[in-house]
Amino acid sequence: MPQNETRVLPAGTRWVIAGAGFAGASTAWALARAKLGPGVICEQESSYGTHASGRNAGLLRLVEKDAIVRGLAIRSLPHYEELDTEGTIVRS
Repeated sequence: MPQNETRVLPAGTRWVIAGAGFAGASTAWALARAKLGPGVICEQESSYGTHASGRNAGLLRLVEKDAIVRGLAIRSLPHYEELDTEGTIVRS
């Protein structure tokens, strides 16, 4: 699709994820497995996993200097755990 073209989201779309790197794709997978769809992944590249995995990946980071960001991450953790029905969250 040309970069300046706009499309209407399909009826009933419950969520939209920007980017299909490992974080975006795995989030979409978890939402779909939890039957929380339908959703849409918006990706600018011709294939998935091209950029975010090596650059600005959307990970939950609990070790953070900024108190506000750290607080938001800690409050988000239970929601990540709810989506992780197979116990695959990696903690390091």
